[in-house]
Amino acid sequence: MPPRSGQPVRPDGLESSPGPDRAALVVAIAIALVAAIVFEWFAARTPIPPGGDEGTWLLLSYPYVGIAAPSQVQLFSYPPLSFPFLGFSVLVSGGPLLGARIFVGAVIVALGLSAYLLGRSMFRWRLVALFFEAALFLQPDFQQLYYFGAYPNLFGLVFFFLAVAFGLRFLRSRRELHLALFWGSVTAAVLSHALVGVILVALLGIAGILLLAFRRFPRELVTSRVGWLGGGLSVGSSVLYYLGSAIAGTNPPNYLLTTVLTPTQSTQQLGEVFHAFYLEPISLLVHLGAFSFTYGAALALLWGLTIAIVAALAFLRWRSSAAVSDRMIGTSSWFLAVFGVALLSWYLSLTADYRRFTYFLYPANLLLIALGADIALARLWRAWGPTPNADTGRAATEVGDRRVWMWPARDRRNARFSVIVSVAILLLLVSAGVYTLPAASGFEDQNSRVAHGADLVNALGAISRSGIPGAILSVTPLVDRWPATLTGRNLYEVRPPTGYTYTANNLVADELASLSANYRYSVTNGLVVAAIPGLSPTYFNASPLYGFYLDGILQPVFAVSPEAVLVTVSDAGNSSTWHYGPSNSSASGPSVTGSASSLLLTYGGEGVTVTEAITALPGTSQLSVRVTASVSGTEQIDSIALDLSAAATASGSVTASGASAFVWSSPTASGTIATLGQLAAPGVVGPVTNGTGIELVARASPTGGGSNLSIEFTADTPSSSNTASGVAGYYSTPQLWAGWDVRFALLWNGTAVTGGLELSYLETEYGASEFAADGPWTVLLLP
Repeated sequence: MPPRSGQPVRPDGLESSPGPDRAALVVAIAIALVAAIVFEWFAARTPIPPGGDEGTWLLLSYPYVGIAAPSQVQLFSYPPLSFPFLGFSVLVSGGPLLGARIFVGAVIVALGLSAYLLGRSMFRWRLVALFFEAALFLQPDFQQLYYFGAYPNLFGLVFFFLAVAFGLRFLRSRRELHLALFWGSVTAAVLSHALVGVILVALLGIAGILLLAFRRFPRELVTSRVGWLGGGLSVGSSVLYYLGSAIAGTNPPNYLLTTVLTPTQSTQQLGEVFHAFYLEPISLLVHLGAFSFTYGAALALLWGLTIAIVAALAFLRWRSSAAVSDRMIGTSSWFLAVFGVALLSWYLSLTADYRRFTYFLYPANLLLIALGADIALARLWRAWGPTPNADTGRAATEVGDRRVWMWPARDRRNARFSVIVSVAILLLLVSAGVYTLPAASGFEDQNSRVAHGADLVNALGAISRSGIPGAILSVTPLVDRWPATLTGRNLYEVRPPTGYTYTANNLVADELASLSANYRYSVTNGLVVAAIPGLSPTYFNASPLYGFYLDGILQPVFAVSPEAVLVTVSDAGNSSTWHYGPSNSSASGPSVTGSASSLLLTYGGEGVTVTEAITALPGTSQLSVRVTASVSGTEQIDSIALDLSAAATASGSVTASGASAFVWSSPTASGTIATLGQLAAPGVVGPVTNGTGIELVARASPTGGGSNLSIEFTADTPSSSNTASGVAGYYSTPQLWAGWDVRFALLWNGTAVTGGLELSYLETEYGASEFAADGPWTVLLLP
């Protein structure tokens, strides 16, 4: 750690000389305002702002400003710093829809100003800092953050930029003010967004190692009062929040967590880290062919770039340490942080949303390009010849009493410089028209396609005005959290897991909502499920339906139709075959009772009673089904047969495996998953029907049948997996909905996108009635 006296001191901590900072700041504000206005223009196309994540962030902001929030909302369940500001926007605007837009517009302006301040700390030329800010807003894909609703991420990036900016200024100035602003920005970034905090901490750690290697580490960082006090407060507050919330169970570490989705998500999305480099379009342009960016290629490229950067820095350290500037160390650390965290999460099998990593590389790429432009302009300025008042880093500085915004006619250096600036501005304008604005329009349309119109607002308004308390069941996953945001009620959604669900409670609630919306009764151990769709004659079509979870999504396999349970009965030498039929006048049931891990189904008719004891064996991927037929009087049961047929939404096939076993193969996106069936004696496997069904038969002993006979089998899907750990047991949908206090069901076009739940099903099975309808949206009232 070199002493302070050995370092040049610049009080402002900047690279450039004094100049028209006020004018440049005005231009920076204007650029940010234009970017915010463009967003507001596109966001105003629909009543609900584009994106789905906003609903979650708005809900989380309510408790911070005293707005009534649903009981599902957990205070401090996500890094908290952005939410008071978002909640304040809701308060001053009078509602969440306008409040969300005001917040995003303000954050865009703040992001622009922080990008300009970062550029001013990095570059000698003010115009290069302005071009960096403008280029960041004109980057076509970076703006996706506004349109899919990455509110905390955007908010955190503001302080990410400021932390790097004030860190660079402190390295040059060693002023306590810059050190205090640095630590304040670091703390704000870490408390705004988990991934922003992880990347920033990695960047600072790598930069610290490089500064030590180049003997430039500022001892004031750890010896001054502001250094250790600011560092202590920053580390202490961050640890207090993250550790405290983890202990309280309110904030799972979303980016440092291993789940069953991790391997699949990682292999599919690792290549997304390099989306900012546009390797696929470049490859298509150069080779005139498609480019397949596999996870193997992405992993190799991560290692290659990391090694190349480290090797280049090591070489420069050996040859000439002076050739490496602080801003080069900062830029290198930025790239190494992104690559390093990606590699670490990969090898530790941590769930990391690699799609978001690329948003840190967009500004890093632009910084690298701008740094090259800044160095080139400085060299060109010197090469064009000195002037009496020349200064290496002045794009618009004083010449005598005049400003070079209006240069003398003989000053050809300024004229040449103006040509370069004019060409750069023209390129940015062309880029805006050709790429940025069309992309913004596309992102707005993509993120506002279904659940953002006035018809949904009107349908939800009917719920809010009803005066009827109760939660909402959304049968479609398209609404995200907007129904809860706009009504202030708890929301249960039928939606698949994404792997980046913000709380574990959401995973459990979503999974149970999906299960209950499709089946009236079910029993599960979290890996396999047996379910009965309904009790009405129309929907009592499976007893049960068997399915398994794969990455948290229920995959139906086969069903035991109650009418396909055939019971052969004999009496005084006369034999007949009985099966359940709703049209039979003597048909009874069905009735269902349940316990912790099993359910008992009873139905019958014409003197025959069938009971099905279905148990999801805890701690396994197995489920057992025991079907028992009983008669009374002198009748005897000679045999009982079950027909297992492919579930309505399944496309698998079955084969016999010996006399008492079968294998059901289910094709999935993760490959073919096998379900192994095993019959207990005296059951045997009967014929297979075109690969889509199989018969299981149990016959009475040769000495004669008795008053009851059973057939039992187990089904095991060893490859099943689930993202939620709190889904297990017996579930009765009426009881579950009563516990949730569900009173309203929200349907899109009268049906679910997934699961096939129709409006008539809710009306028939649960006595629901239509409460409101607007466009494609229907609201049902549950009794």
